[in-house]
Amino acid sequence: MKIWRSYREKIIFLALLLSAIGLFNVFNSSYILAMNNENNPYFFFLQQAKALVGGLLLALVLCSRKINYQKLNNIRLQYGFSLVVIILLIAVEVVGISVNGSQRWLKFGITFQPSELAKLSAIFLTAAYIDMFFRKKDSPRYISLFTPPVAVTLVIFALVFKQPDLGTAIVIALVCFSLYLVAGLRSRVVIGLIVSVVLMSVPLIIFASYRLDRIRAWWDPWQYAQGIGYQACQSMLTIGSGKIFGMQFGMGLSKFFYLPEAHTDFAFAIWAQEAGFIGAVLLVALFFMFAQISVTVAMKTTDVFGRMLAIGITLLIAGQALINVAMVTGLLPVVGVPLPFISFGGTSLVINWIAIGILANIAGKIQEDKRVE
Repeated sequence: MKIWRSYREKIIFLALLLSAIGLFNVFNSSYILAMNNENNPYFFFLQQAKALVGGLLLALVLCSRKINYQKLNNIRLQYGFSLVVIILLIAVEVVGISVNGSQRWLKFGITFQPSELAKLSAIFLTAAYIDMFFRKKDSPRYISLFTPPVAVTLVIFALVFKQPDLGTAIVIALVCFSLYLVAGLRSRVVIGLIVSVVLMSVPLIIFASYRLDRIRAWWDPWQYAQGIGYQACQSMLTIGSGKIFGMQFGMGLSKFFYLPEAHTDFAFAIWAQEAGFIGAVLLVALFFMFAQISVTVAMKTTDVFGRMLAIGITLLIAGQALINVAMVTGLLPVVGVPLPFISFGGTSLVINWIAIGILANIAGKIQEDKRVE
């Protein structure tokens, strides 16, 4: 088939397929809530559709052969991008919109979530710095964590963490650290960092009751099934009720206000209820295919900047998918990480498509290099 001839087309095809599933699932999981709150069953569906169109158009521009992703390899440009993100995150603290106790959104004509933009910022800045590090003559064998990008990422992490948005903060920190790990860190540095994170996490959890509740609810959700463990229990019941073949699309009951956040963080549970175990496995397989193709692109990319970008984007999309599925199935505590392309969220969808456009551009460069050879 023509669509499978290049990595660029494979990436775009998989993202389109996931987005189509996501658009269907957003409507299917939200029309009851939308009718109840907005008096319009298509409210969330239309919001997601608009974001999909915008994100797709941006991706098509970014993956164009006329655009070279290597022009982004400018450390000053990336520091400037990070500064803009930090300013936006500070603005969230001052004039942001609060929903369900979290202040994460800004409204300037359109409502958007700056913390989603921060994910891309962390990838770009870290990739540009690592590339610069390896370009230096007589650069040391191991890269250090005591670098400006890590400091900038920690500032962004703190601002996102304060919103509070623990899930997004964790994703930003993990992506940055993973890129440094790929670039080459001493083993003792890695061990020391892991120990430090564990030690710092303890007081952060103990002195914040809602975080401690999440740990309790994760450790034994059924003990708190009518309280702090309600969402986790309902998620597992929703998935289990789908059995092998599902309850058929539109017939699932959990979206009738049984499962909170059914169209956002727990969209996978609704999909599993109606598509069954087989449908859930197929969806996970699509993310696995995306990760496999993206890693292949990263390994075939000859420049360090492109390779780090490709790895970062792989971690951003496939990594979030892994965390979300583990969270929804009870393997991880509930931390509020969306399922890329599937969960409702306009800013997240647009950012994911921008990442797809850049990854497709990198893949296209590999194909062009082969033609030159």
